[in-house]
Amino acid sequence: MGDPRLRRGRTPPRPAAGLSRFHVTDPDPSHHDPSLALRRAGRTELKHQRATVTTQRIVRSTAVADFVKRAHDYTSQVCDIRLPAPTGAYAEAAHIKPLGRPHSGPDIAANVLRLCPNHHVLFDLGILTVADDLTITSPAGGTHRKRLREVATHQIGHEYLAHHAQLPATHHKTSRGRLLRRRSSVCG
Repeated sequence: MGDPRLRRGRTPPRPAAGLSRFHVTDPDPSHHDPSLALRRAGRTELKHQRATVTTQRIVRSTAVADFVKRAHDYTSQVCDIRLPAPTGAYAEAAHIKPLGRPHSGPDIAANVLRLCPNHHVLFDLGILTVADDLTITSPAGGTHRKRLREVATHQIGHEYLAHHAQLPATHHKTSRGRLLRRRSSVCG
């Protein structure tokens, strides 16, 4: 079988410079190997620049996050995963109603969930949601409980869950605070 143009006695067109049939090639390998570019310039080390940056951020209460983490024994409320580490269990606390503008959520235990790092990101992106009845939904799949786990010492504020559920996809933020537009392809 093969290429029909070859069967008819024709040769296929030549690929453009820098292209092969299977992948794009870069004629300048220094784009991928910074040390090669440095050697060409007669230098052996890359000089890093430093910049002074001034930023403002909300100072979160570590006491609130620590309380929630201890209340759940450093175990995720969504997937029951506890991540042991040499210095003690690793845990993340996620605010349900974001603290910053325009949401102005409170920094209190009722507005915080104890999540594993993966579910924290999915929650912040709006891919994992928790309904008012504490049912967990995630079109991304993966392993999680059907219902958010609560303990007697840490009750979730349902008004914060309602706020999170009402956020449009463009208002969910990444863990670095940048706005993200959620695409349907991300959710499957």
